[in-house]
Amino acid sequence: MPNEGDAWQYTLDSLERYFPIGSGSSDGPVAAHTPKTFCSPYSENRHPLAQETIGTYLNSAQLLGERTAELLWRYRQLLTTRILPPEPFSFSDQTSLYQSCAALRQGFTDVRKAAGQLAF
Repeated sequence: MPNEGDAWQYTLDSLERYFPIGSGSSDGPVAAHTPKTFCSPYSENRHPLAQETIGTYLNSAQLLGERTAELLWRYRQLLTTRILPPEPFSFSDQTSLYQSCAALRQGFTDVRKAAGQLAF
């Protein structure tokens, strides 16, 4: 199955179907409902409008959360059983990383200064 995007874009697309984004209206159908009842994880407790507009997203978000928890639990198992031991990180590695970050910071500072001198 081809990749159709990422979870963040899926979230934005799902919320856009419900909230009046960009319409200039600040009062959406959410105002009269509490988040606890409006977006209940149990579909039978959800408000009909929430079920219609973002119900499938809530199910997907719950599944994504469960799969992420399973992945992290399995990763922790691998670390604690030494099947996948942590990579060594020596003092020399720390020093090298610090120096690289310092050089990047200086580079960004230089770019900021140069950008201020540009005429648009």
